[in-house]
Amino acid sequence: QYWGAAFSPDGLDLVVNRDTYVERIKSSDGELYGASSPGLTFLQQMQWSPNGRHVATATLNGWVNIWDLGSYLPPTENMPGARNALTTTGRVRQIQIPGKGTRLKRSRSGKYILACGSNLIFGDLKRAMLFSTSDGAIVDSAKSNALLLDACISHDDSTLAIATLDNEIEIWSRGIAQSRRRLATLESEPLRIEFGPAGKTLIVLQIDGRVTAYDTQSGEPRWSKFHLGVELPSFSRLKDSHMYRRENGFPYMQFQNYDLRFSSDGTFFVTNCANKYVCVRNTNDGSLRLPPISLASNEPALAIALSPGSRFLAVGGNAGEVWDLATASKSAALDYIGRAASIVFDSDADRLAVFTGGGACYVHNRES
Repeated sequence: QYWGAAFSPDGLDLVVNRDTYVERIKSSDGELYGASSPGLTFLQQMQWSPNGRHVATATLNGWVNIWDLGSYLPPTENMPGARNALTTTGRVRQIQIPGKGTRLKRSRSGKYILACGSNLIFGDLKRAMLFSTSDGAIVDSAKSNALLLDACISHDDSTLAIATLDNEIEIWSRGIAQSRRRLATLESEPLRIEFGPAGKTLIVLQIDGRVTAYDTQSGEPRWSKFHLGVELPSFSRLKDSHMYRRENGFPYMQFQNYDLRFSSDGTFFVTNCANKYVCVRNTNDGSLRLPPISLASNEPALAIALSPGSRFLAVGGNAGEVWDLATASKSAALDYIGRAASIVFDSDADRLAVFTGGGACYVHNRES
């Protein structure tokens, strides 16, 4: 099965994690560059550097590997425009992060990577860590009293925030002693948090579907909405466990489907929860920017992706669709077999790849 993927900056290649192997393939025909890279565990996330020379991968056992691809090699007679595969000899740096299920966020400046070690079900890390992308050194960290659910960094790299399993949001200014403070205590778990574009608000998506914008100075809510205006089904956490059950007693393990993504200019954001709708909201007041998006299959969305420039939104479940947010209309259907696990756009939004839980990768031209 495929667990993660990322397009190269020029859109010609994909780096994918197939079970415990890392592979570099051509996006045009799926051909593999060289051999698979063995000996790695399952990956959570991948990121290319802007110049396409390095790829960073985050593993379930807490390792971050940085790979030097030597991306643009001189062409030869046998291999015109030759490119390197990922190999263990091409790994130039490793960073060990305590815990498993690590989630990574790159700062807007590209100078830092923020690590948060929770997979929302079996998370076991209580510390958020900020790494320098230049040398992998830890430049800042903060320990929580409870398991972390999410963390984020402001657009100017000056402020950090964390969300914890005890329903608290904490915020602090980097480099200022004793600046850490509790921003808010919530009624339900905060699964996703992101700073607004100016750093004056923090958007929080909770397990019950509530979306709230908090003032980062006063901690007061500026506005609060429910996903589609109604609460989602109630959940209860099992004693001494991070497993949840619905009121009817059945286990619930779809927290990875909760998503909160900002547009490139910060004027709107997209939320996905545990029902069949995806909402696009204006940042300033939380109002819906367009009617809620639902799949033709009438089932929950399992993966969403915003294109570079944020004009297009891809939504995938048992069926997939691409929406043009400028015209509030569906622009294309995505044809694949199985359930979407993740979706990624290339750098110019002309193509996108859909990875399914059944182990298949589908590359689509967006316009068709």
